[in-house]
Amino acid sequence: MSIPPLLAQADLSDWPIILIAIAVPIALLFVGVFRGRNIVGPARLDQTERVSQIWGIFCLGLLVWLFSQSLAAEMVRPQQTSATTAPATQPAENTPRQLVAASVVSAIAVSAALIISNIYIRQNGLQKVGLTRRLLPKGITIGIISILVALPLVFVATALTQATWDAIGYEHPNAHELLRFLRDASPSLQTLTIISAVALAPVAEELLFRGHLQTAILYTIDREGNSAAARWIAILLASIVFTAFHIELWMMPPIFCLSLCLGYVYERTGNLWVSILIHASFNAANVIYFYQQTHH
Repeated sequence: MSIPPLLAQADLSDWPIILIAIAVPIALLFVGVFRGRNIVGPARLDQTERVSQIWGIFCLGLLVWLFSQSLAAEMVRPQQTSATTAPATQPAENTPRQLVAASVVSAIAVSAALIISNIYIRQNGLQKVGLTRRLLPKGITIGIISILVALPLVFVATALTQATWDAIGYEHPNAHELLRFLRDASPSLQTLTIISAVALAPVAEELLFRGHLQTAILYTIDREGNSAAARWIAILLASIVFTAFHIELWMMPPIFCLSLCLGYVYERTGNLWVSILIHASFNAANVIYFYQQTHH
């Protein structure tokens, strides 16, 4: 959960790839994949439920995330001897093992807390969130189509962001902190990182930010949930929060673009599997890119 969506560095000199990346989503948009005014999907809160209940579950998930992250990192913190102890004024850096532990444990803990809350606190909670087995086949079908739209758009946003950083002389790493640490890590740590980024983090983050935060914002603004404007506002605000939690500045514009895509498809379909699949595909693409670059 501590691993934000991984981001590869893009180069505007790869203009043929960029043209294809732009053309594919535009073609799909013209055939009706994107409908800005037809965004009102299935209801996620019935008349008997209070919006405060959704906010409460979101806050629970957030607390579990923060607590489990710190606990997991502390449990695997290496013991320091007096010869290797850093000065008190120098903050200790997290080791790869701590980062992996924090990401894996927090993602599992958050997912479990939110799923259990929807089973025992909300009536048909998982159905309303859009995370049932019955919805999975349709989620995969829609998700594949959505990936063809969302990932190229995020790739273009990444390329434009990189061009902006180059223009103003802003230097940054070309991979997330955890991936940089794992270049020389053991195979087991590398495997756990991939599992966390591609499988665990997308489920936890989509449950937290789309399934609960975006839903809570929507029904706070419009109790009926029938306003397209309210849904767009919910997407925007949830995306701002989602982006803010990924604290590396150089990654924020593409992550915000990704979050807008995730939020839109969730509002339109009410199927959280679609958002999870897009999120997982984005992370997988960047993990693959990272390993290709580091093994050349």
